[in-house]
Amino acid sequence: MFQTLLRDILSDESLSDAITEQSPDKFIFLFEDEIEIQAKNLADMVYITGDICKLPQRGAENFLNLLLQANLFGRGTRNNILWVDESDQKLKLMAQIPTTVTGRYFKEKIEDVVTIVDFWRNEALKLETVGT
Repeated sequence: MFQTLLRDILSDESLSDAITEQSPDKFIFLFEDEIEIQAKNLADMVYITGDICKLPQRGAENFLNLLLQANLFGRGTRNNILWVDESDQKLKLMAQIPTTVTGRYFKEKIEDVVTIVDFWRNEALKLETVGT
């Protein structure tokens, strides 16, 4: 089923042009503003992830509070999951969908992840510059 989704992606010029790496179970896309998105197949699910940014040095506590509220209420995440990777202190986003979705839904989910990554990058930048 993942292979069907990949065929759909490869037939879509806007997404196929963004592919920087591919294997039978993983695709990596690079979009504007250096937004890198991975789509990986694991056990009949597709995990779509994106690195947002390093945790801001200024206003980190407020930022983590915003993330907690976003995950709890789905605001600014479209019900996807934000988390901090402790190994590199990066904020990341993950969406998961079954491999049985349509190619159109898969494309829309990738676009959602790009939009959310961009939104949270801007939120982190605001905190860095303002420090509140």
